[in-house]
Amino acid sequence: ESRSVRRVLDIPIIGNGGIETREDALAMLDHTNVSAVMSAEALLESPDLFEASPSNNAGGDGWRSEVSRRLRLAREYLDLAEEHPSPLAYPPVKPHLFKILHR
Repeated sequence: ESRSVRRVLDIPIIGNGGIETREDALAMLDHTNVSAVMSAEALLESPDLFEASPSNNAGGDGWRSEVSRRLRLAREYLDLAEEHPSPLAYPPVKPHLFKILHR
């Protein structure tokens, strides 16, 4: 359906829904011809979801590699949160860290 809309309107269309992995995103791009895809919950858990390198797979020695990856992502997130402070009274740092580290 999005292929038809895109041909007729010639506007960017963003696909959404069911994007849990990089492979899901690539499949949606391929099957629907959308301009881009977005993900919400899965990106909170794995901010490197769309990364092409094997760093977003457990690889290596399984759970140790996964723990190391999640800790690296959490540190990077904390560095960014510190560099770009939120103006909110209750910044979402703690819940975002929970999403990254919880598995």
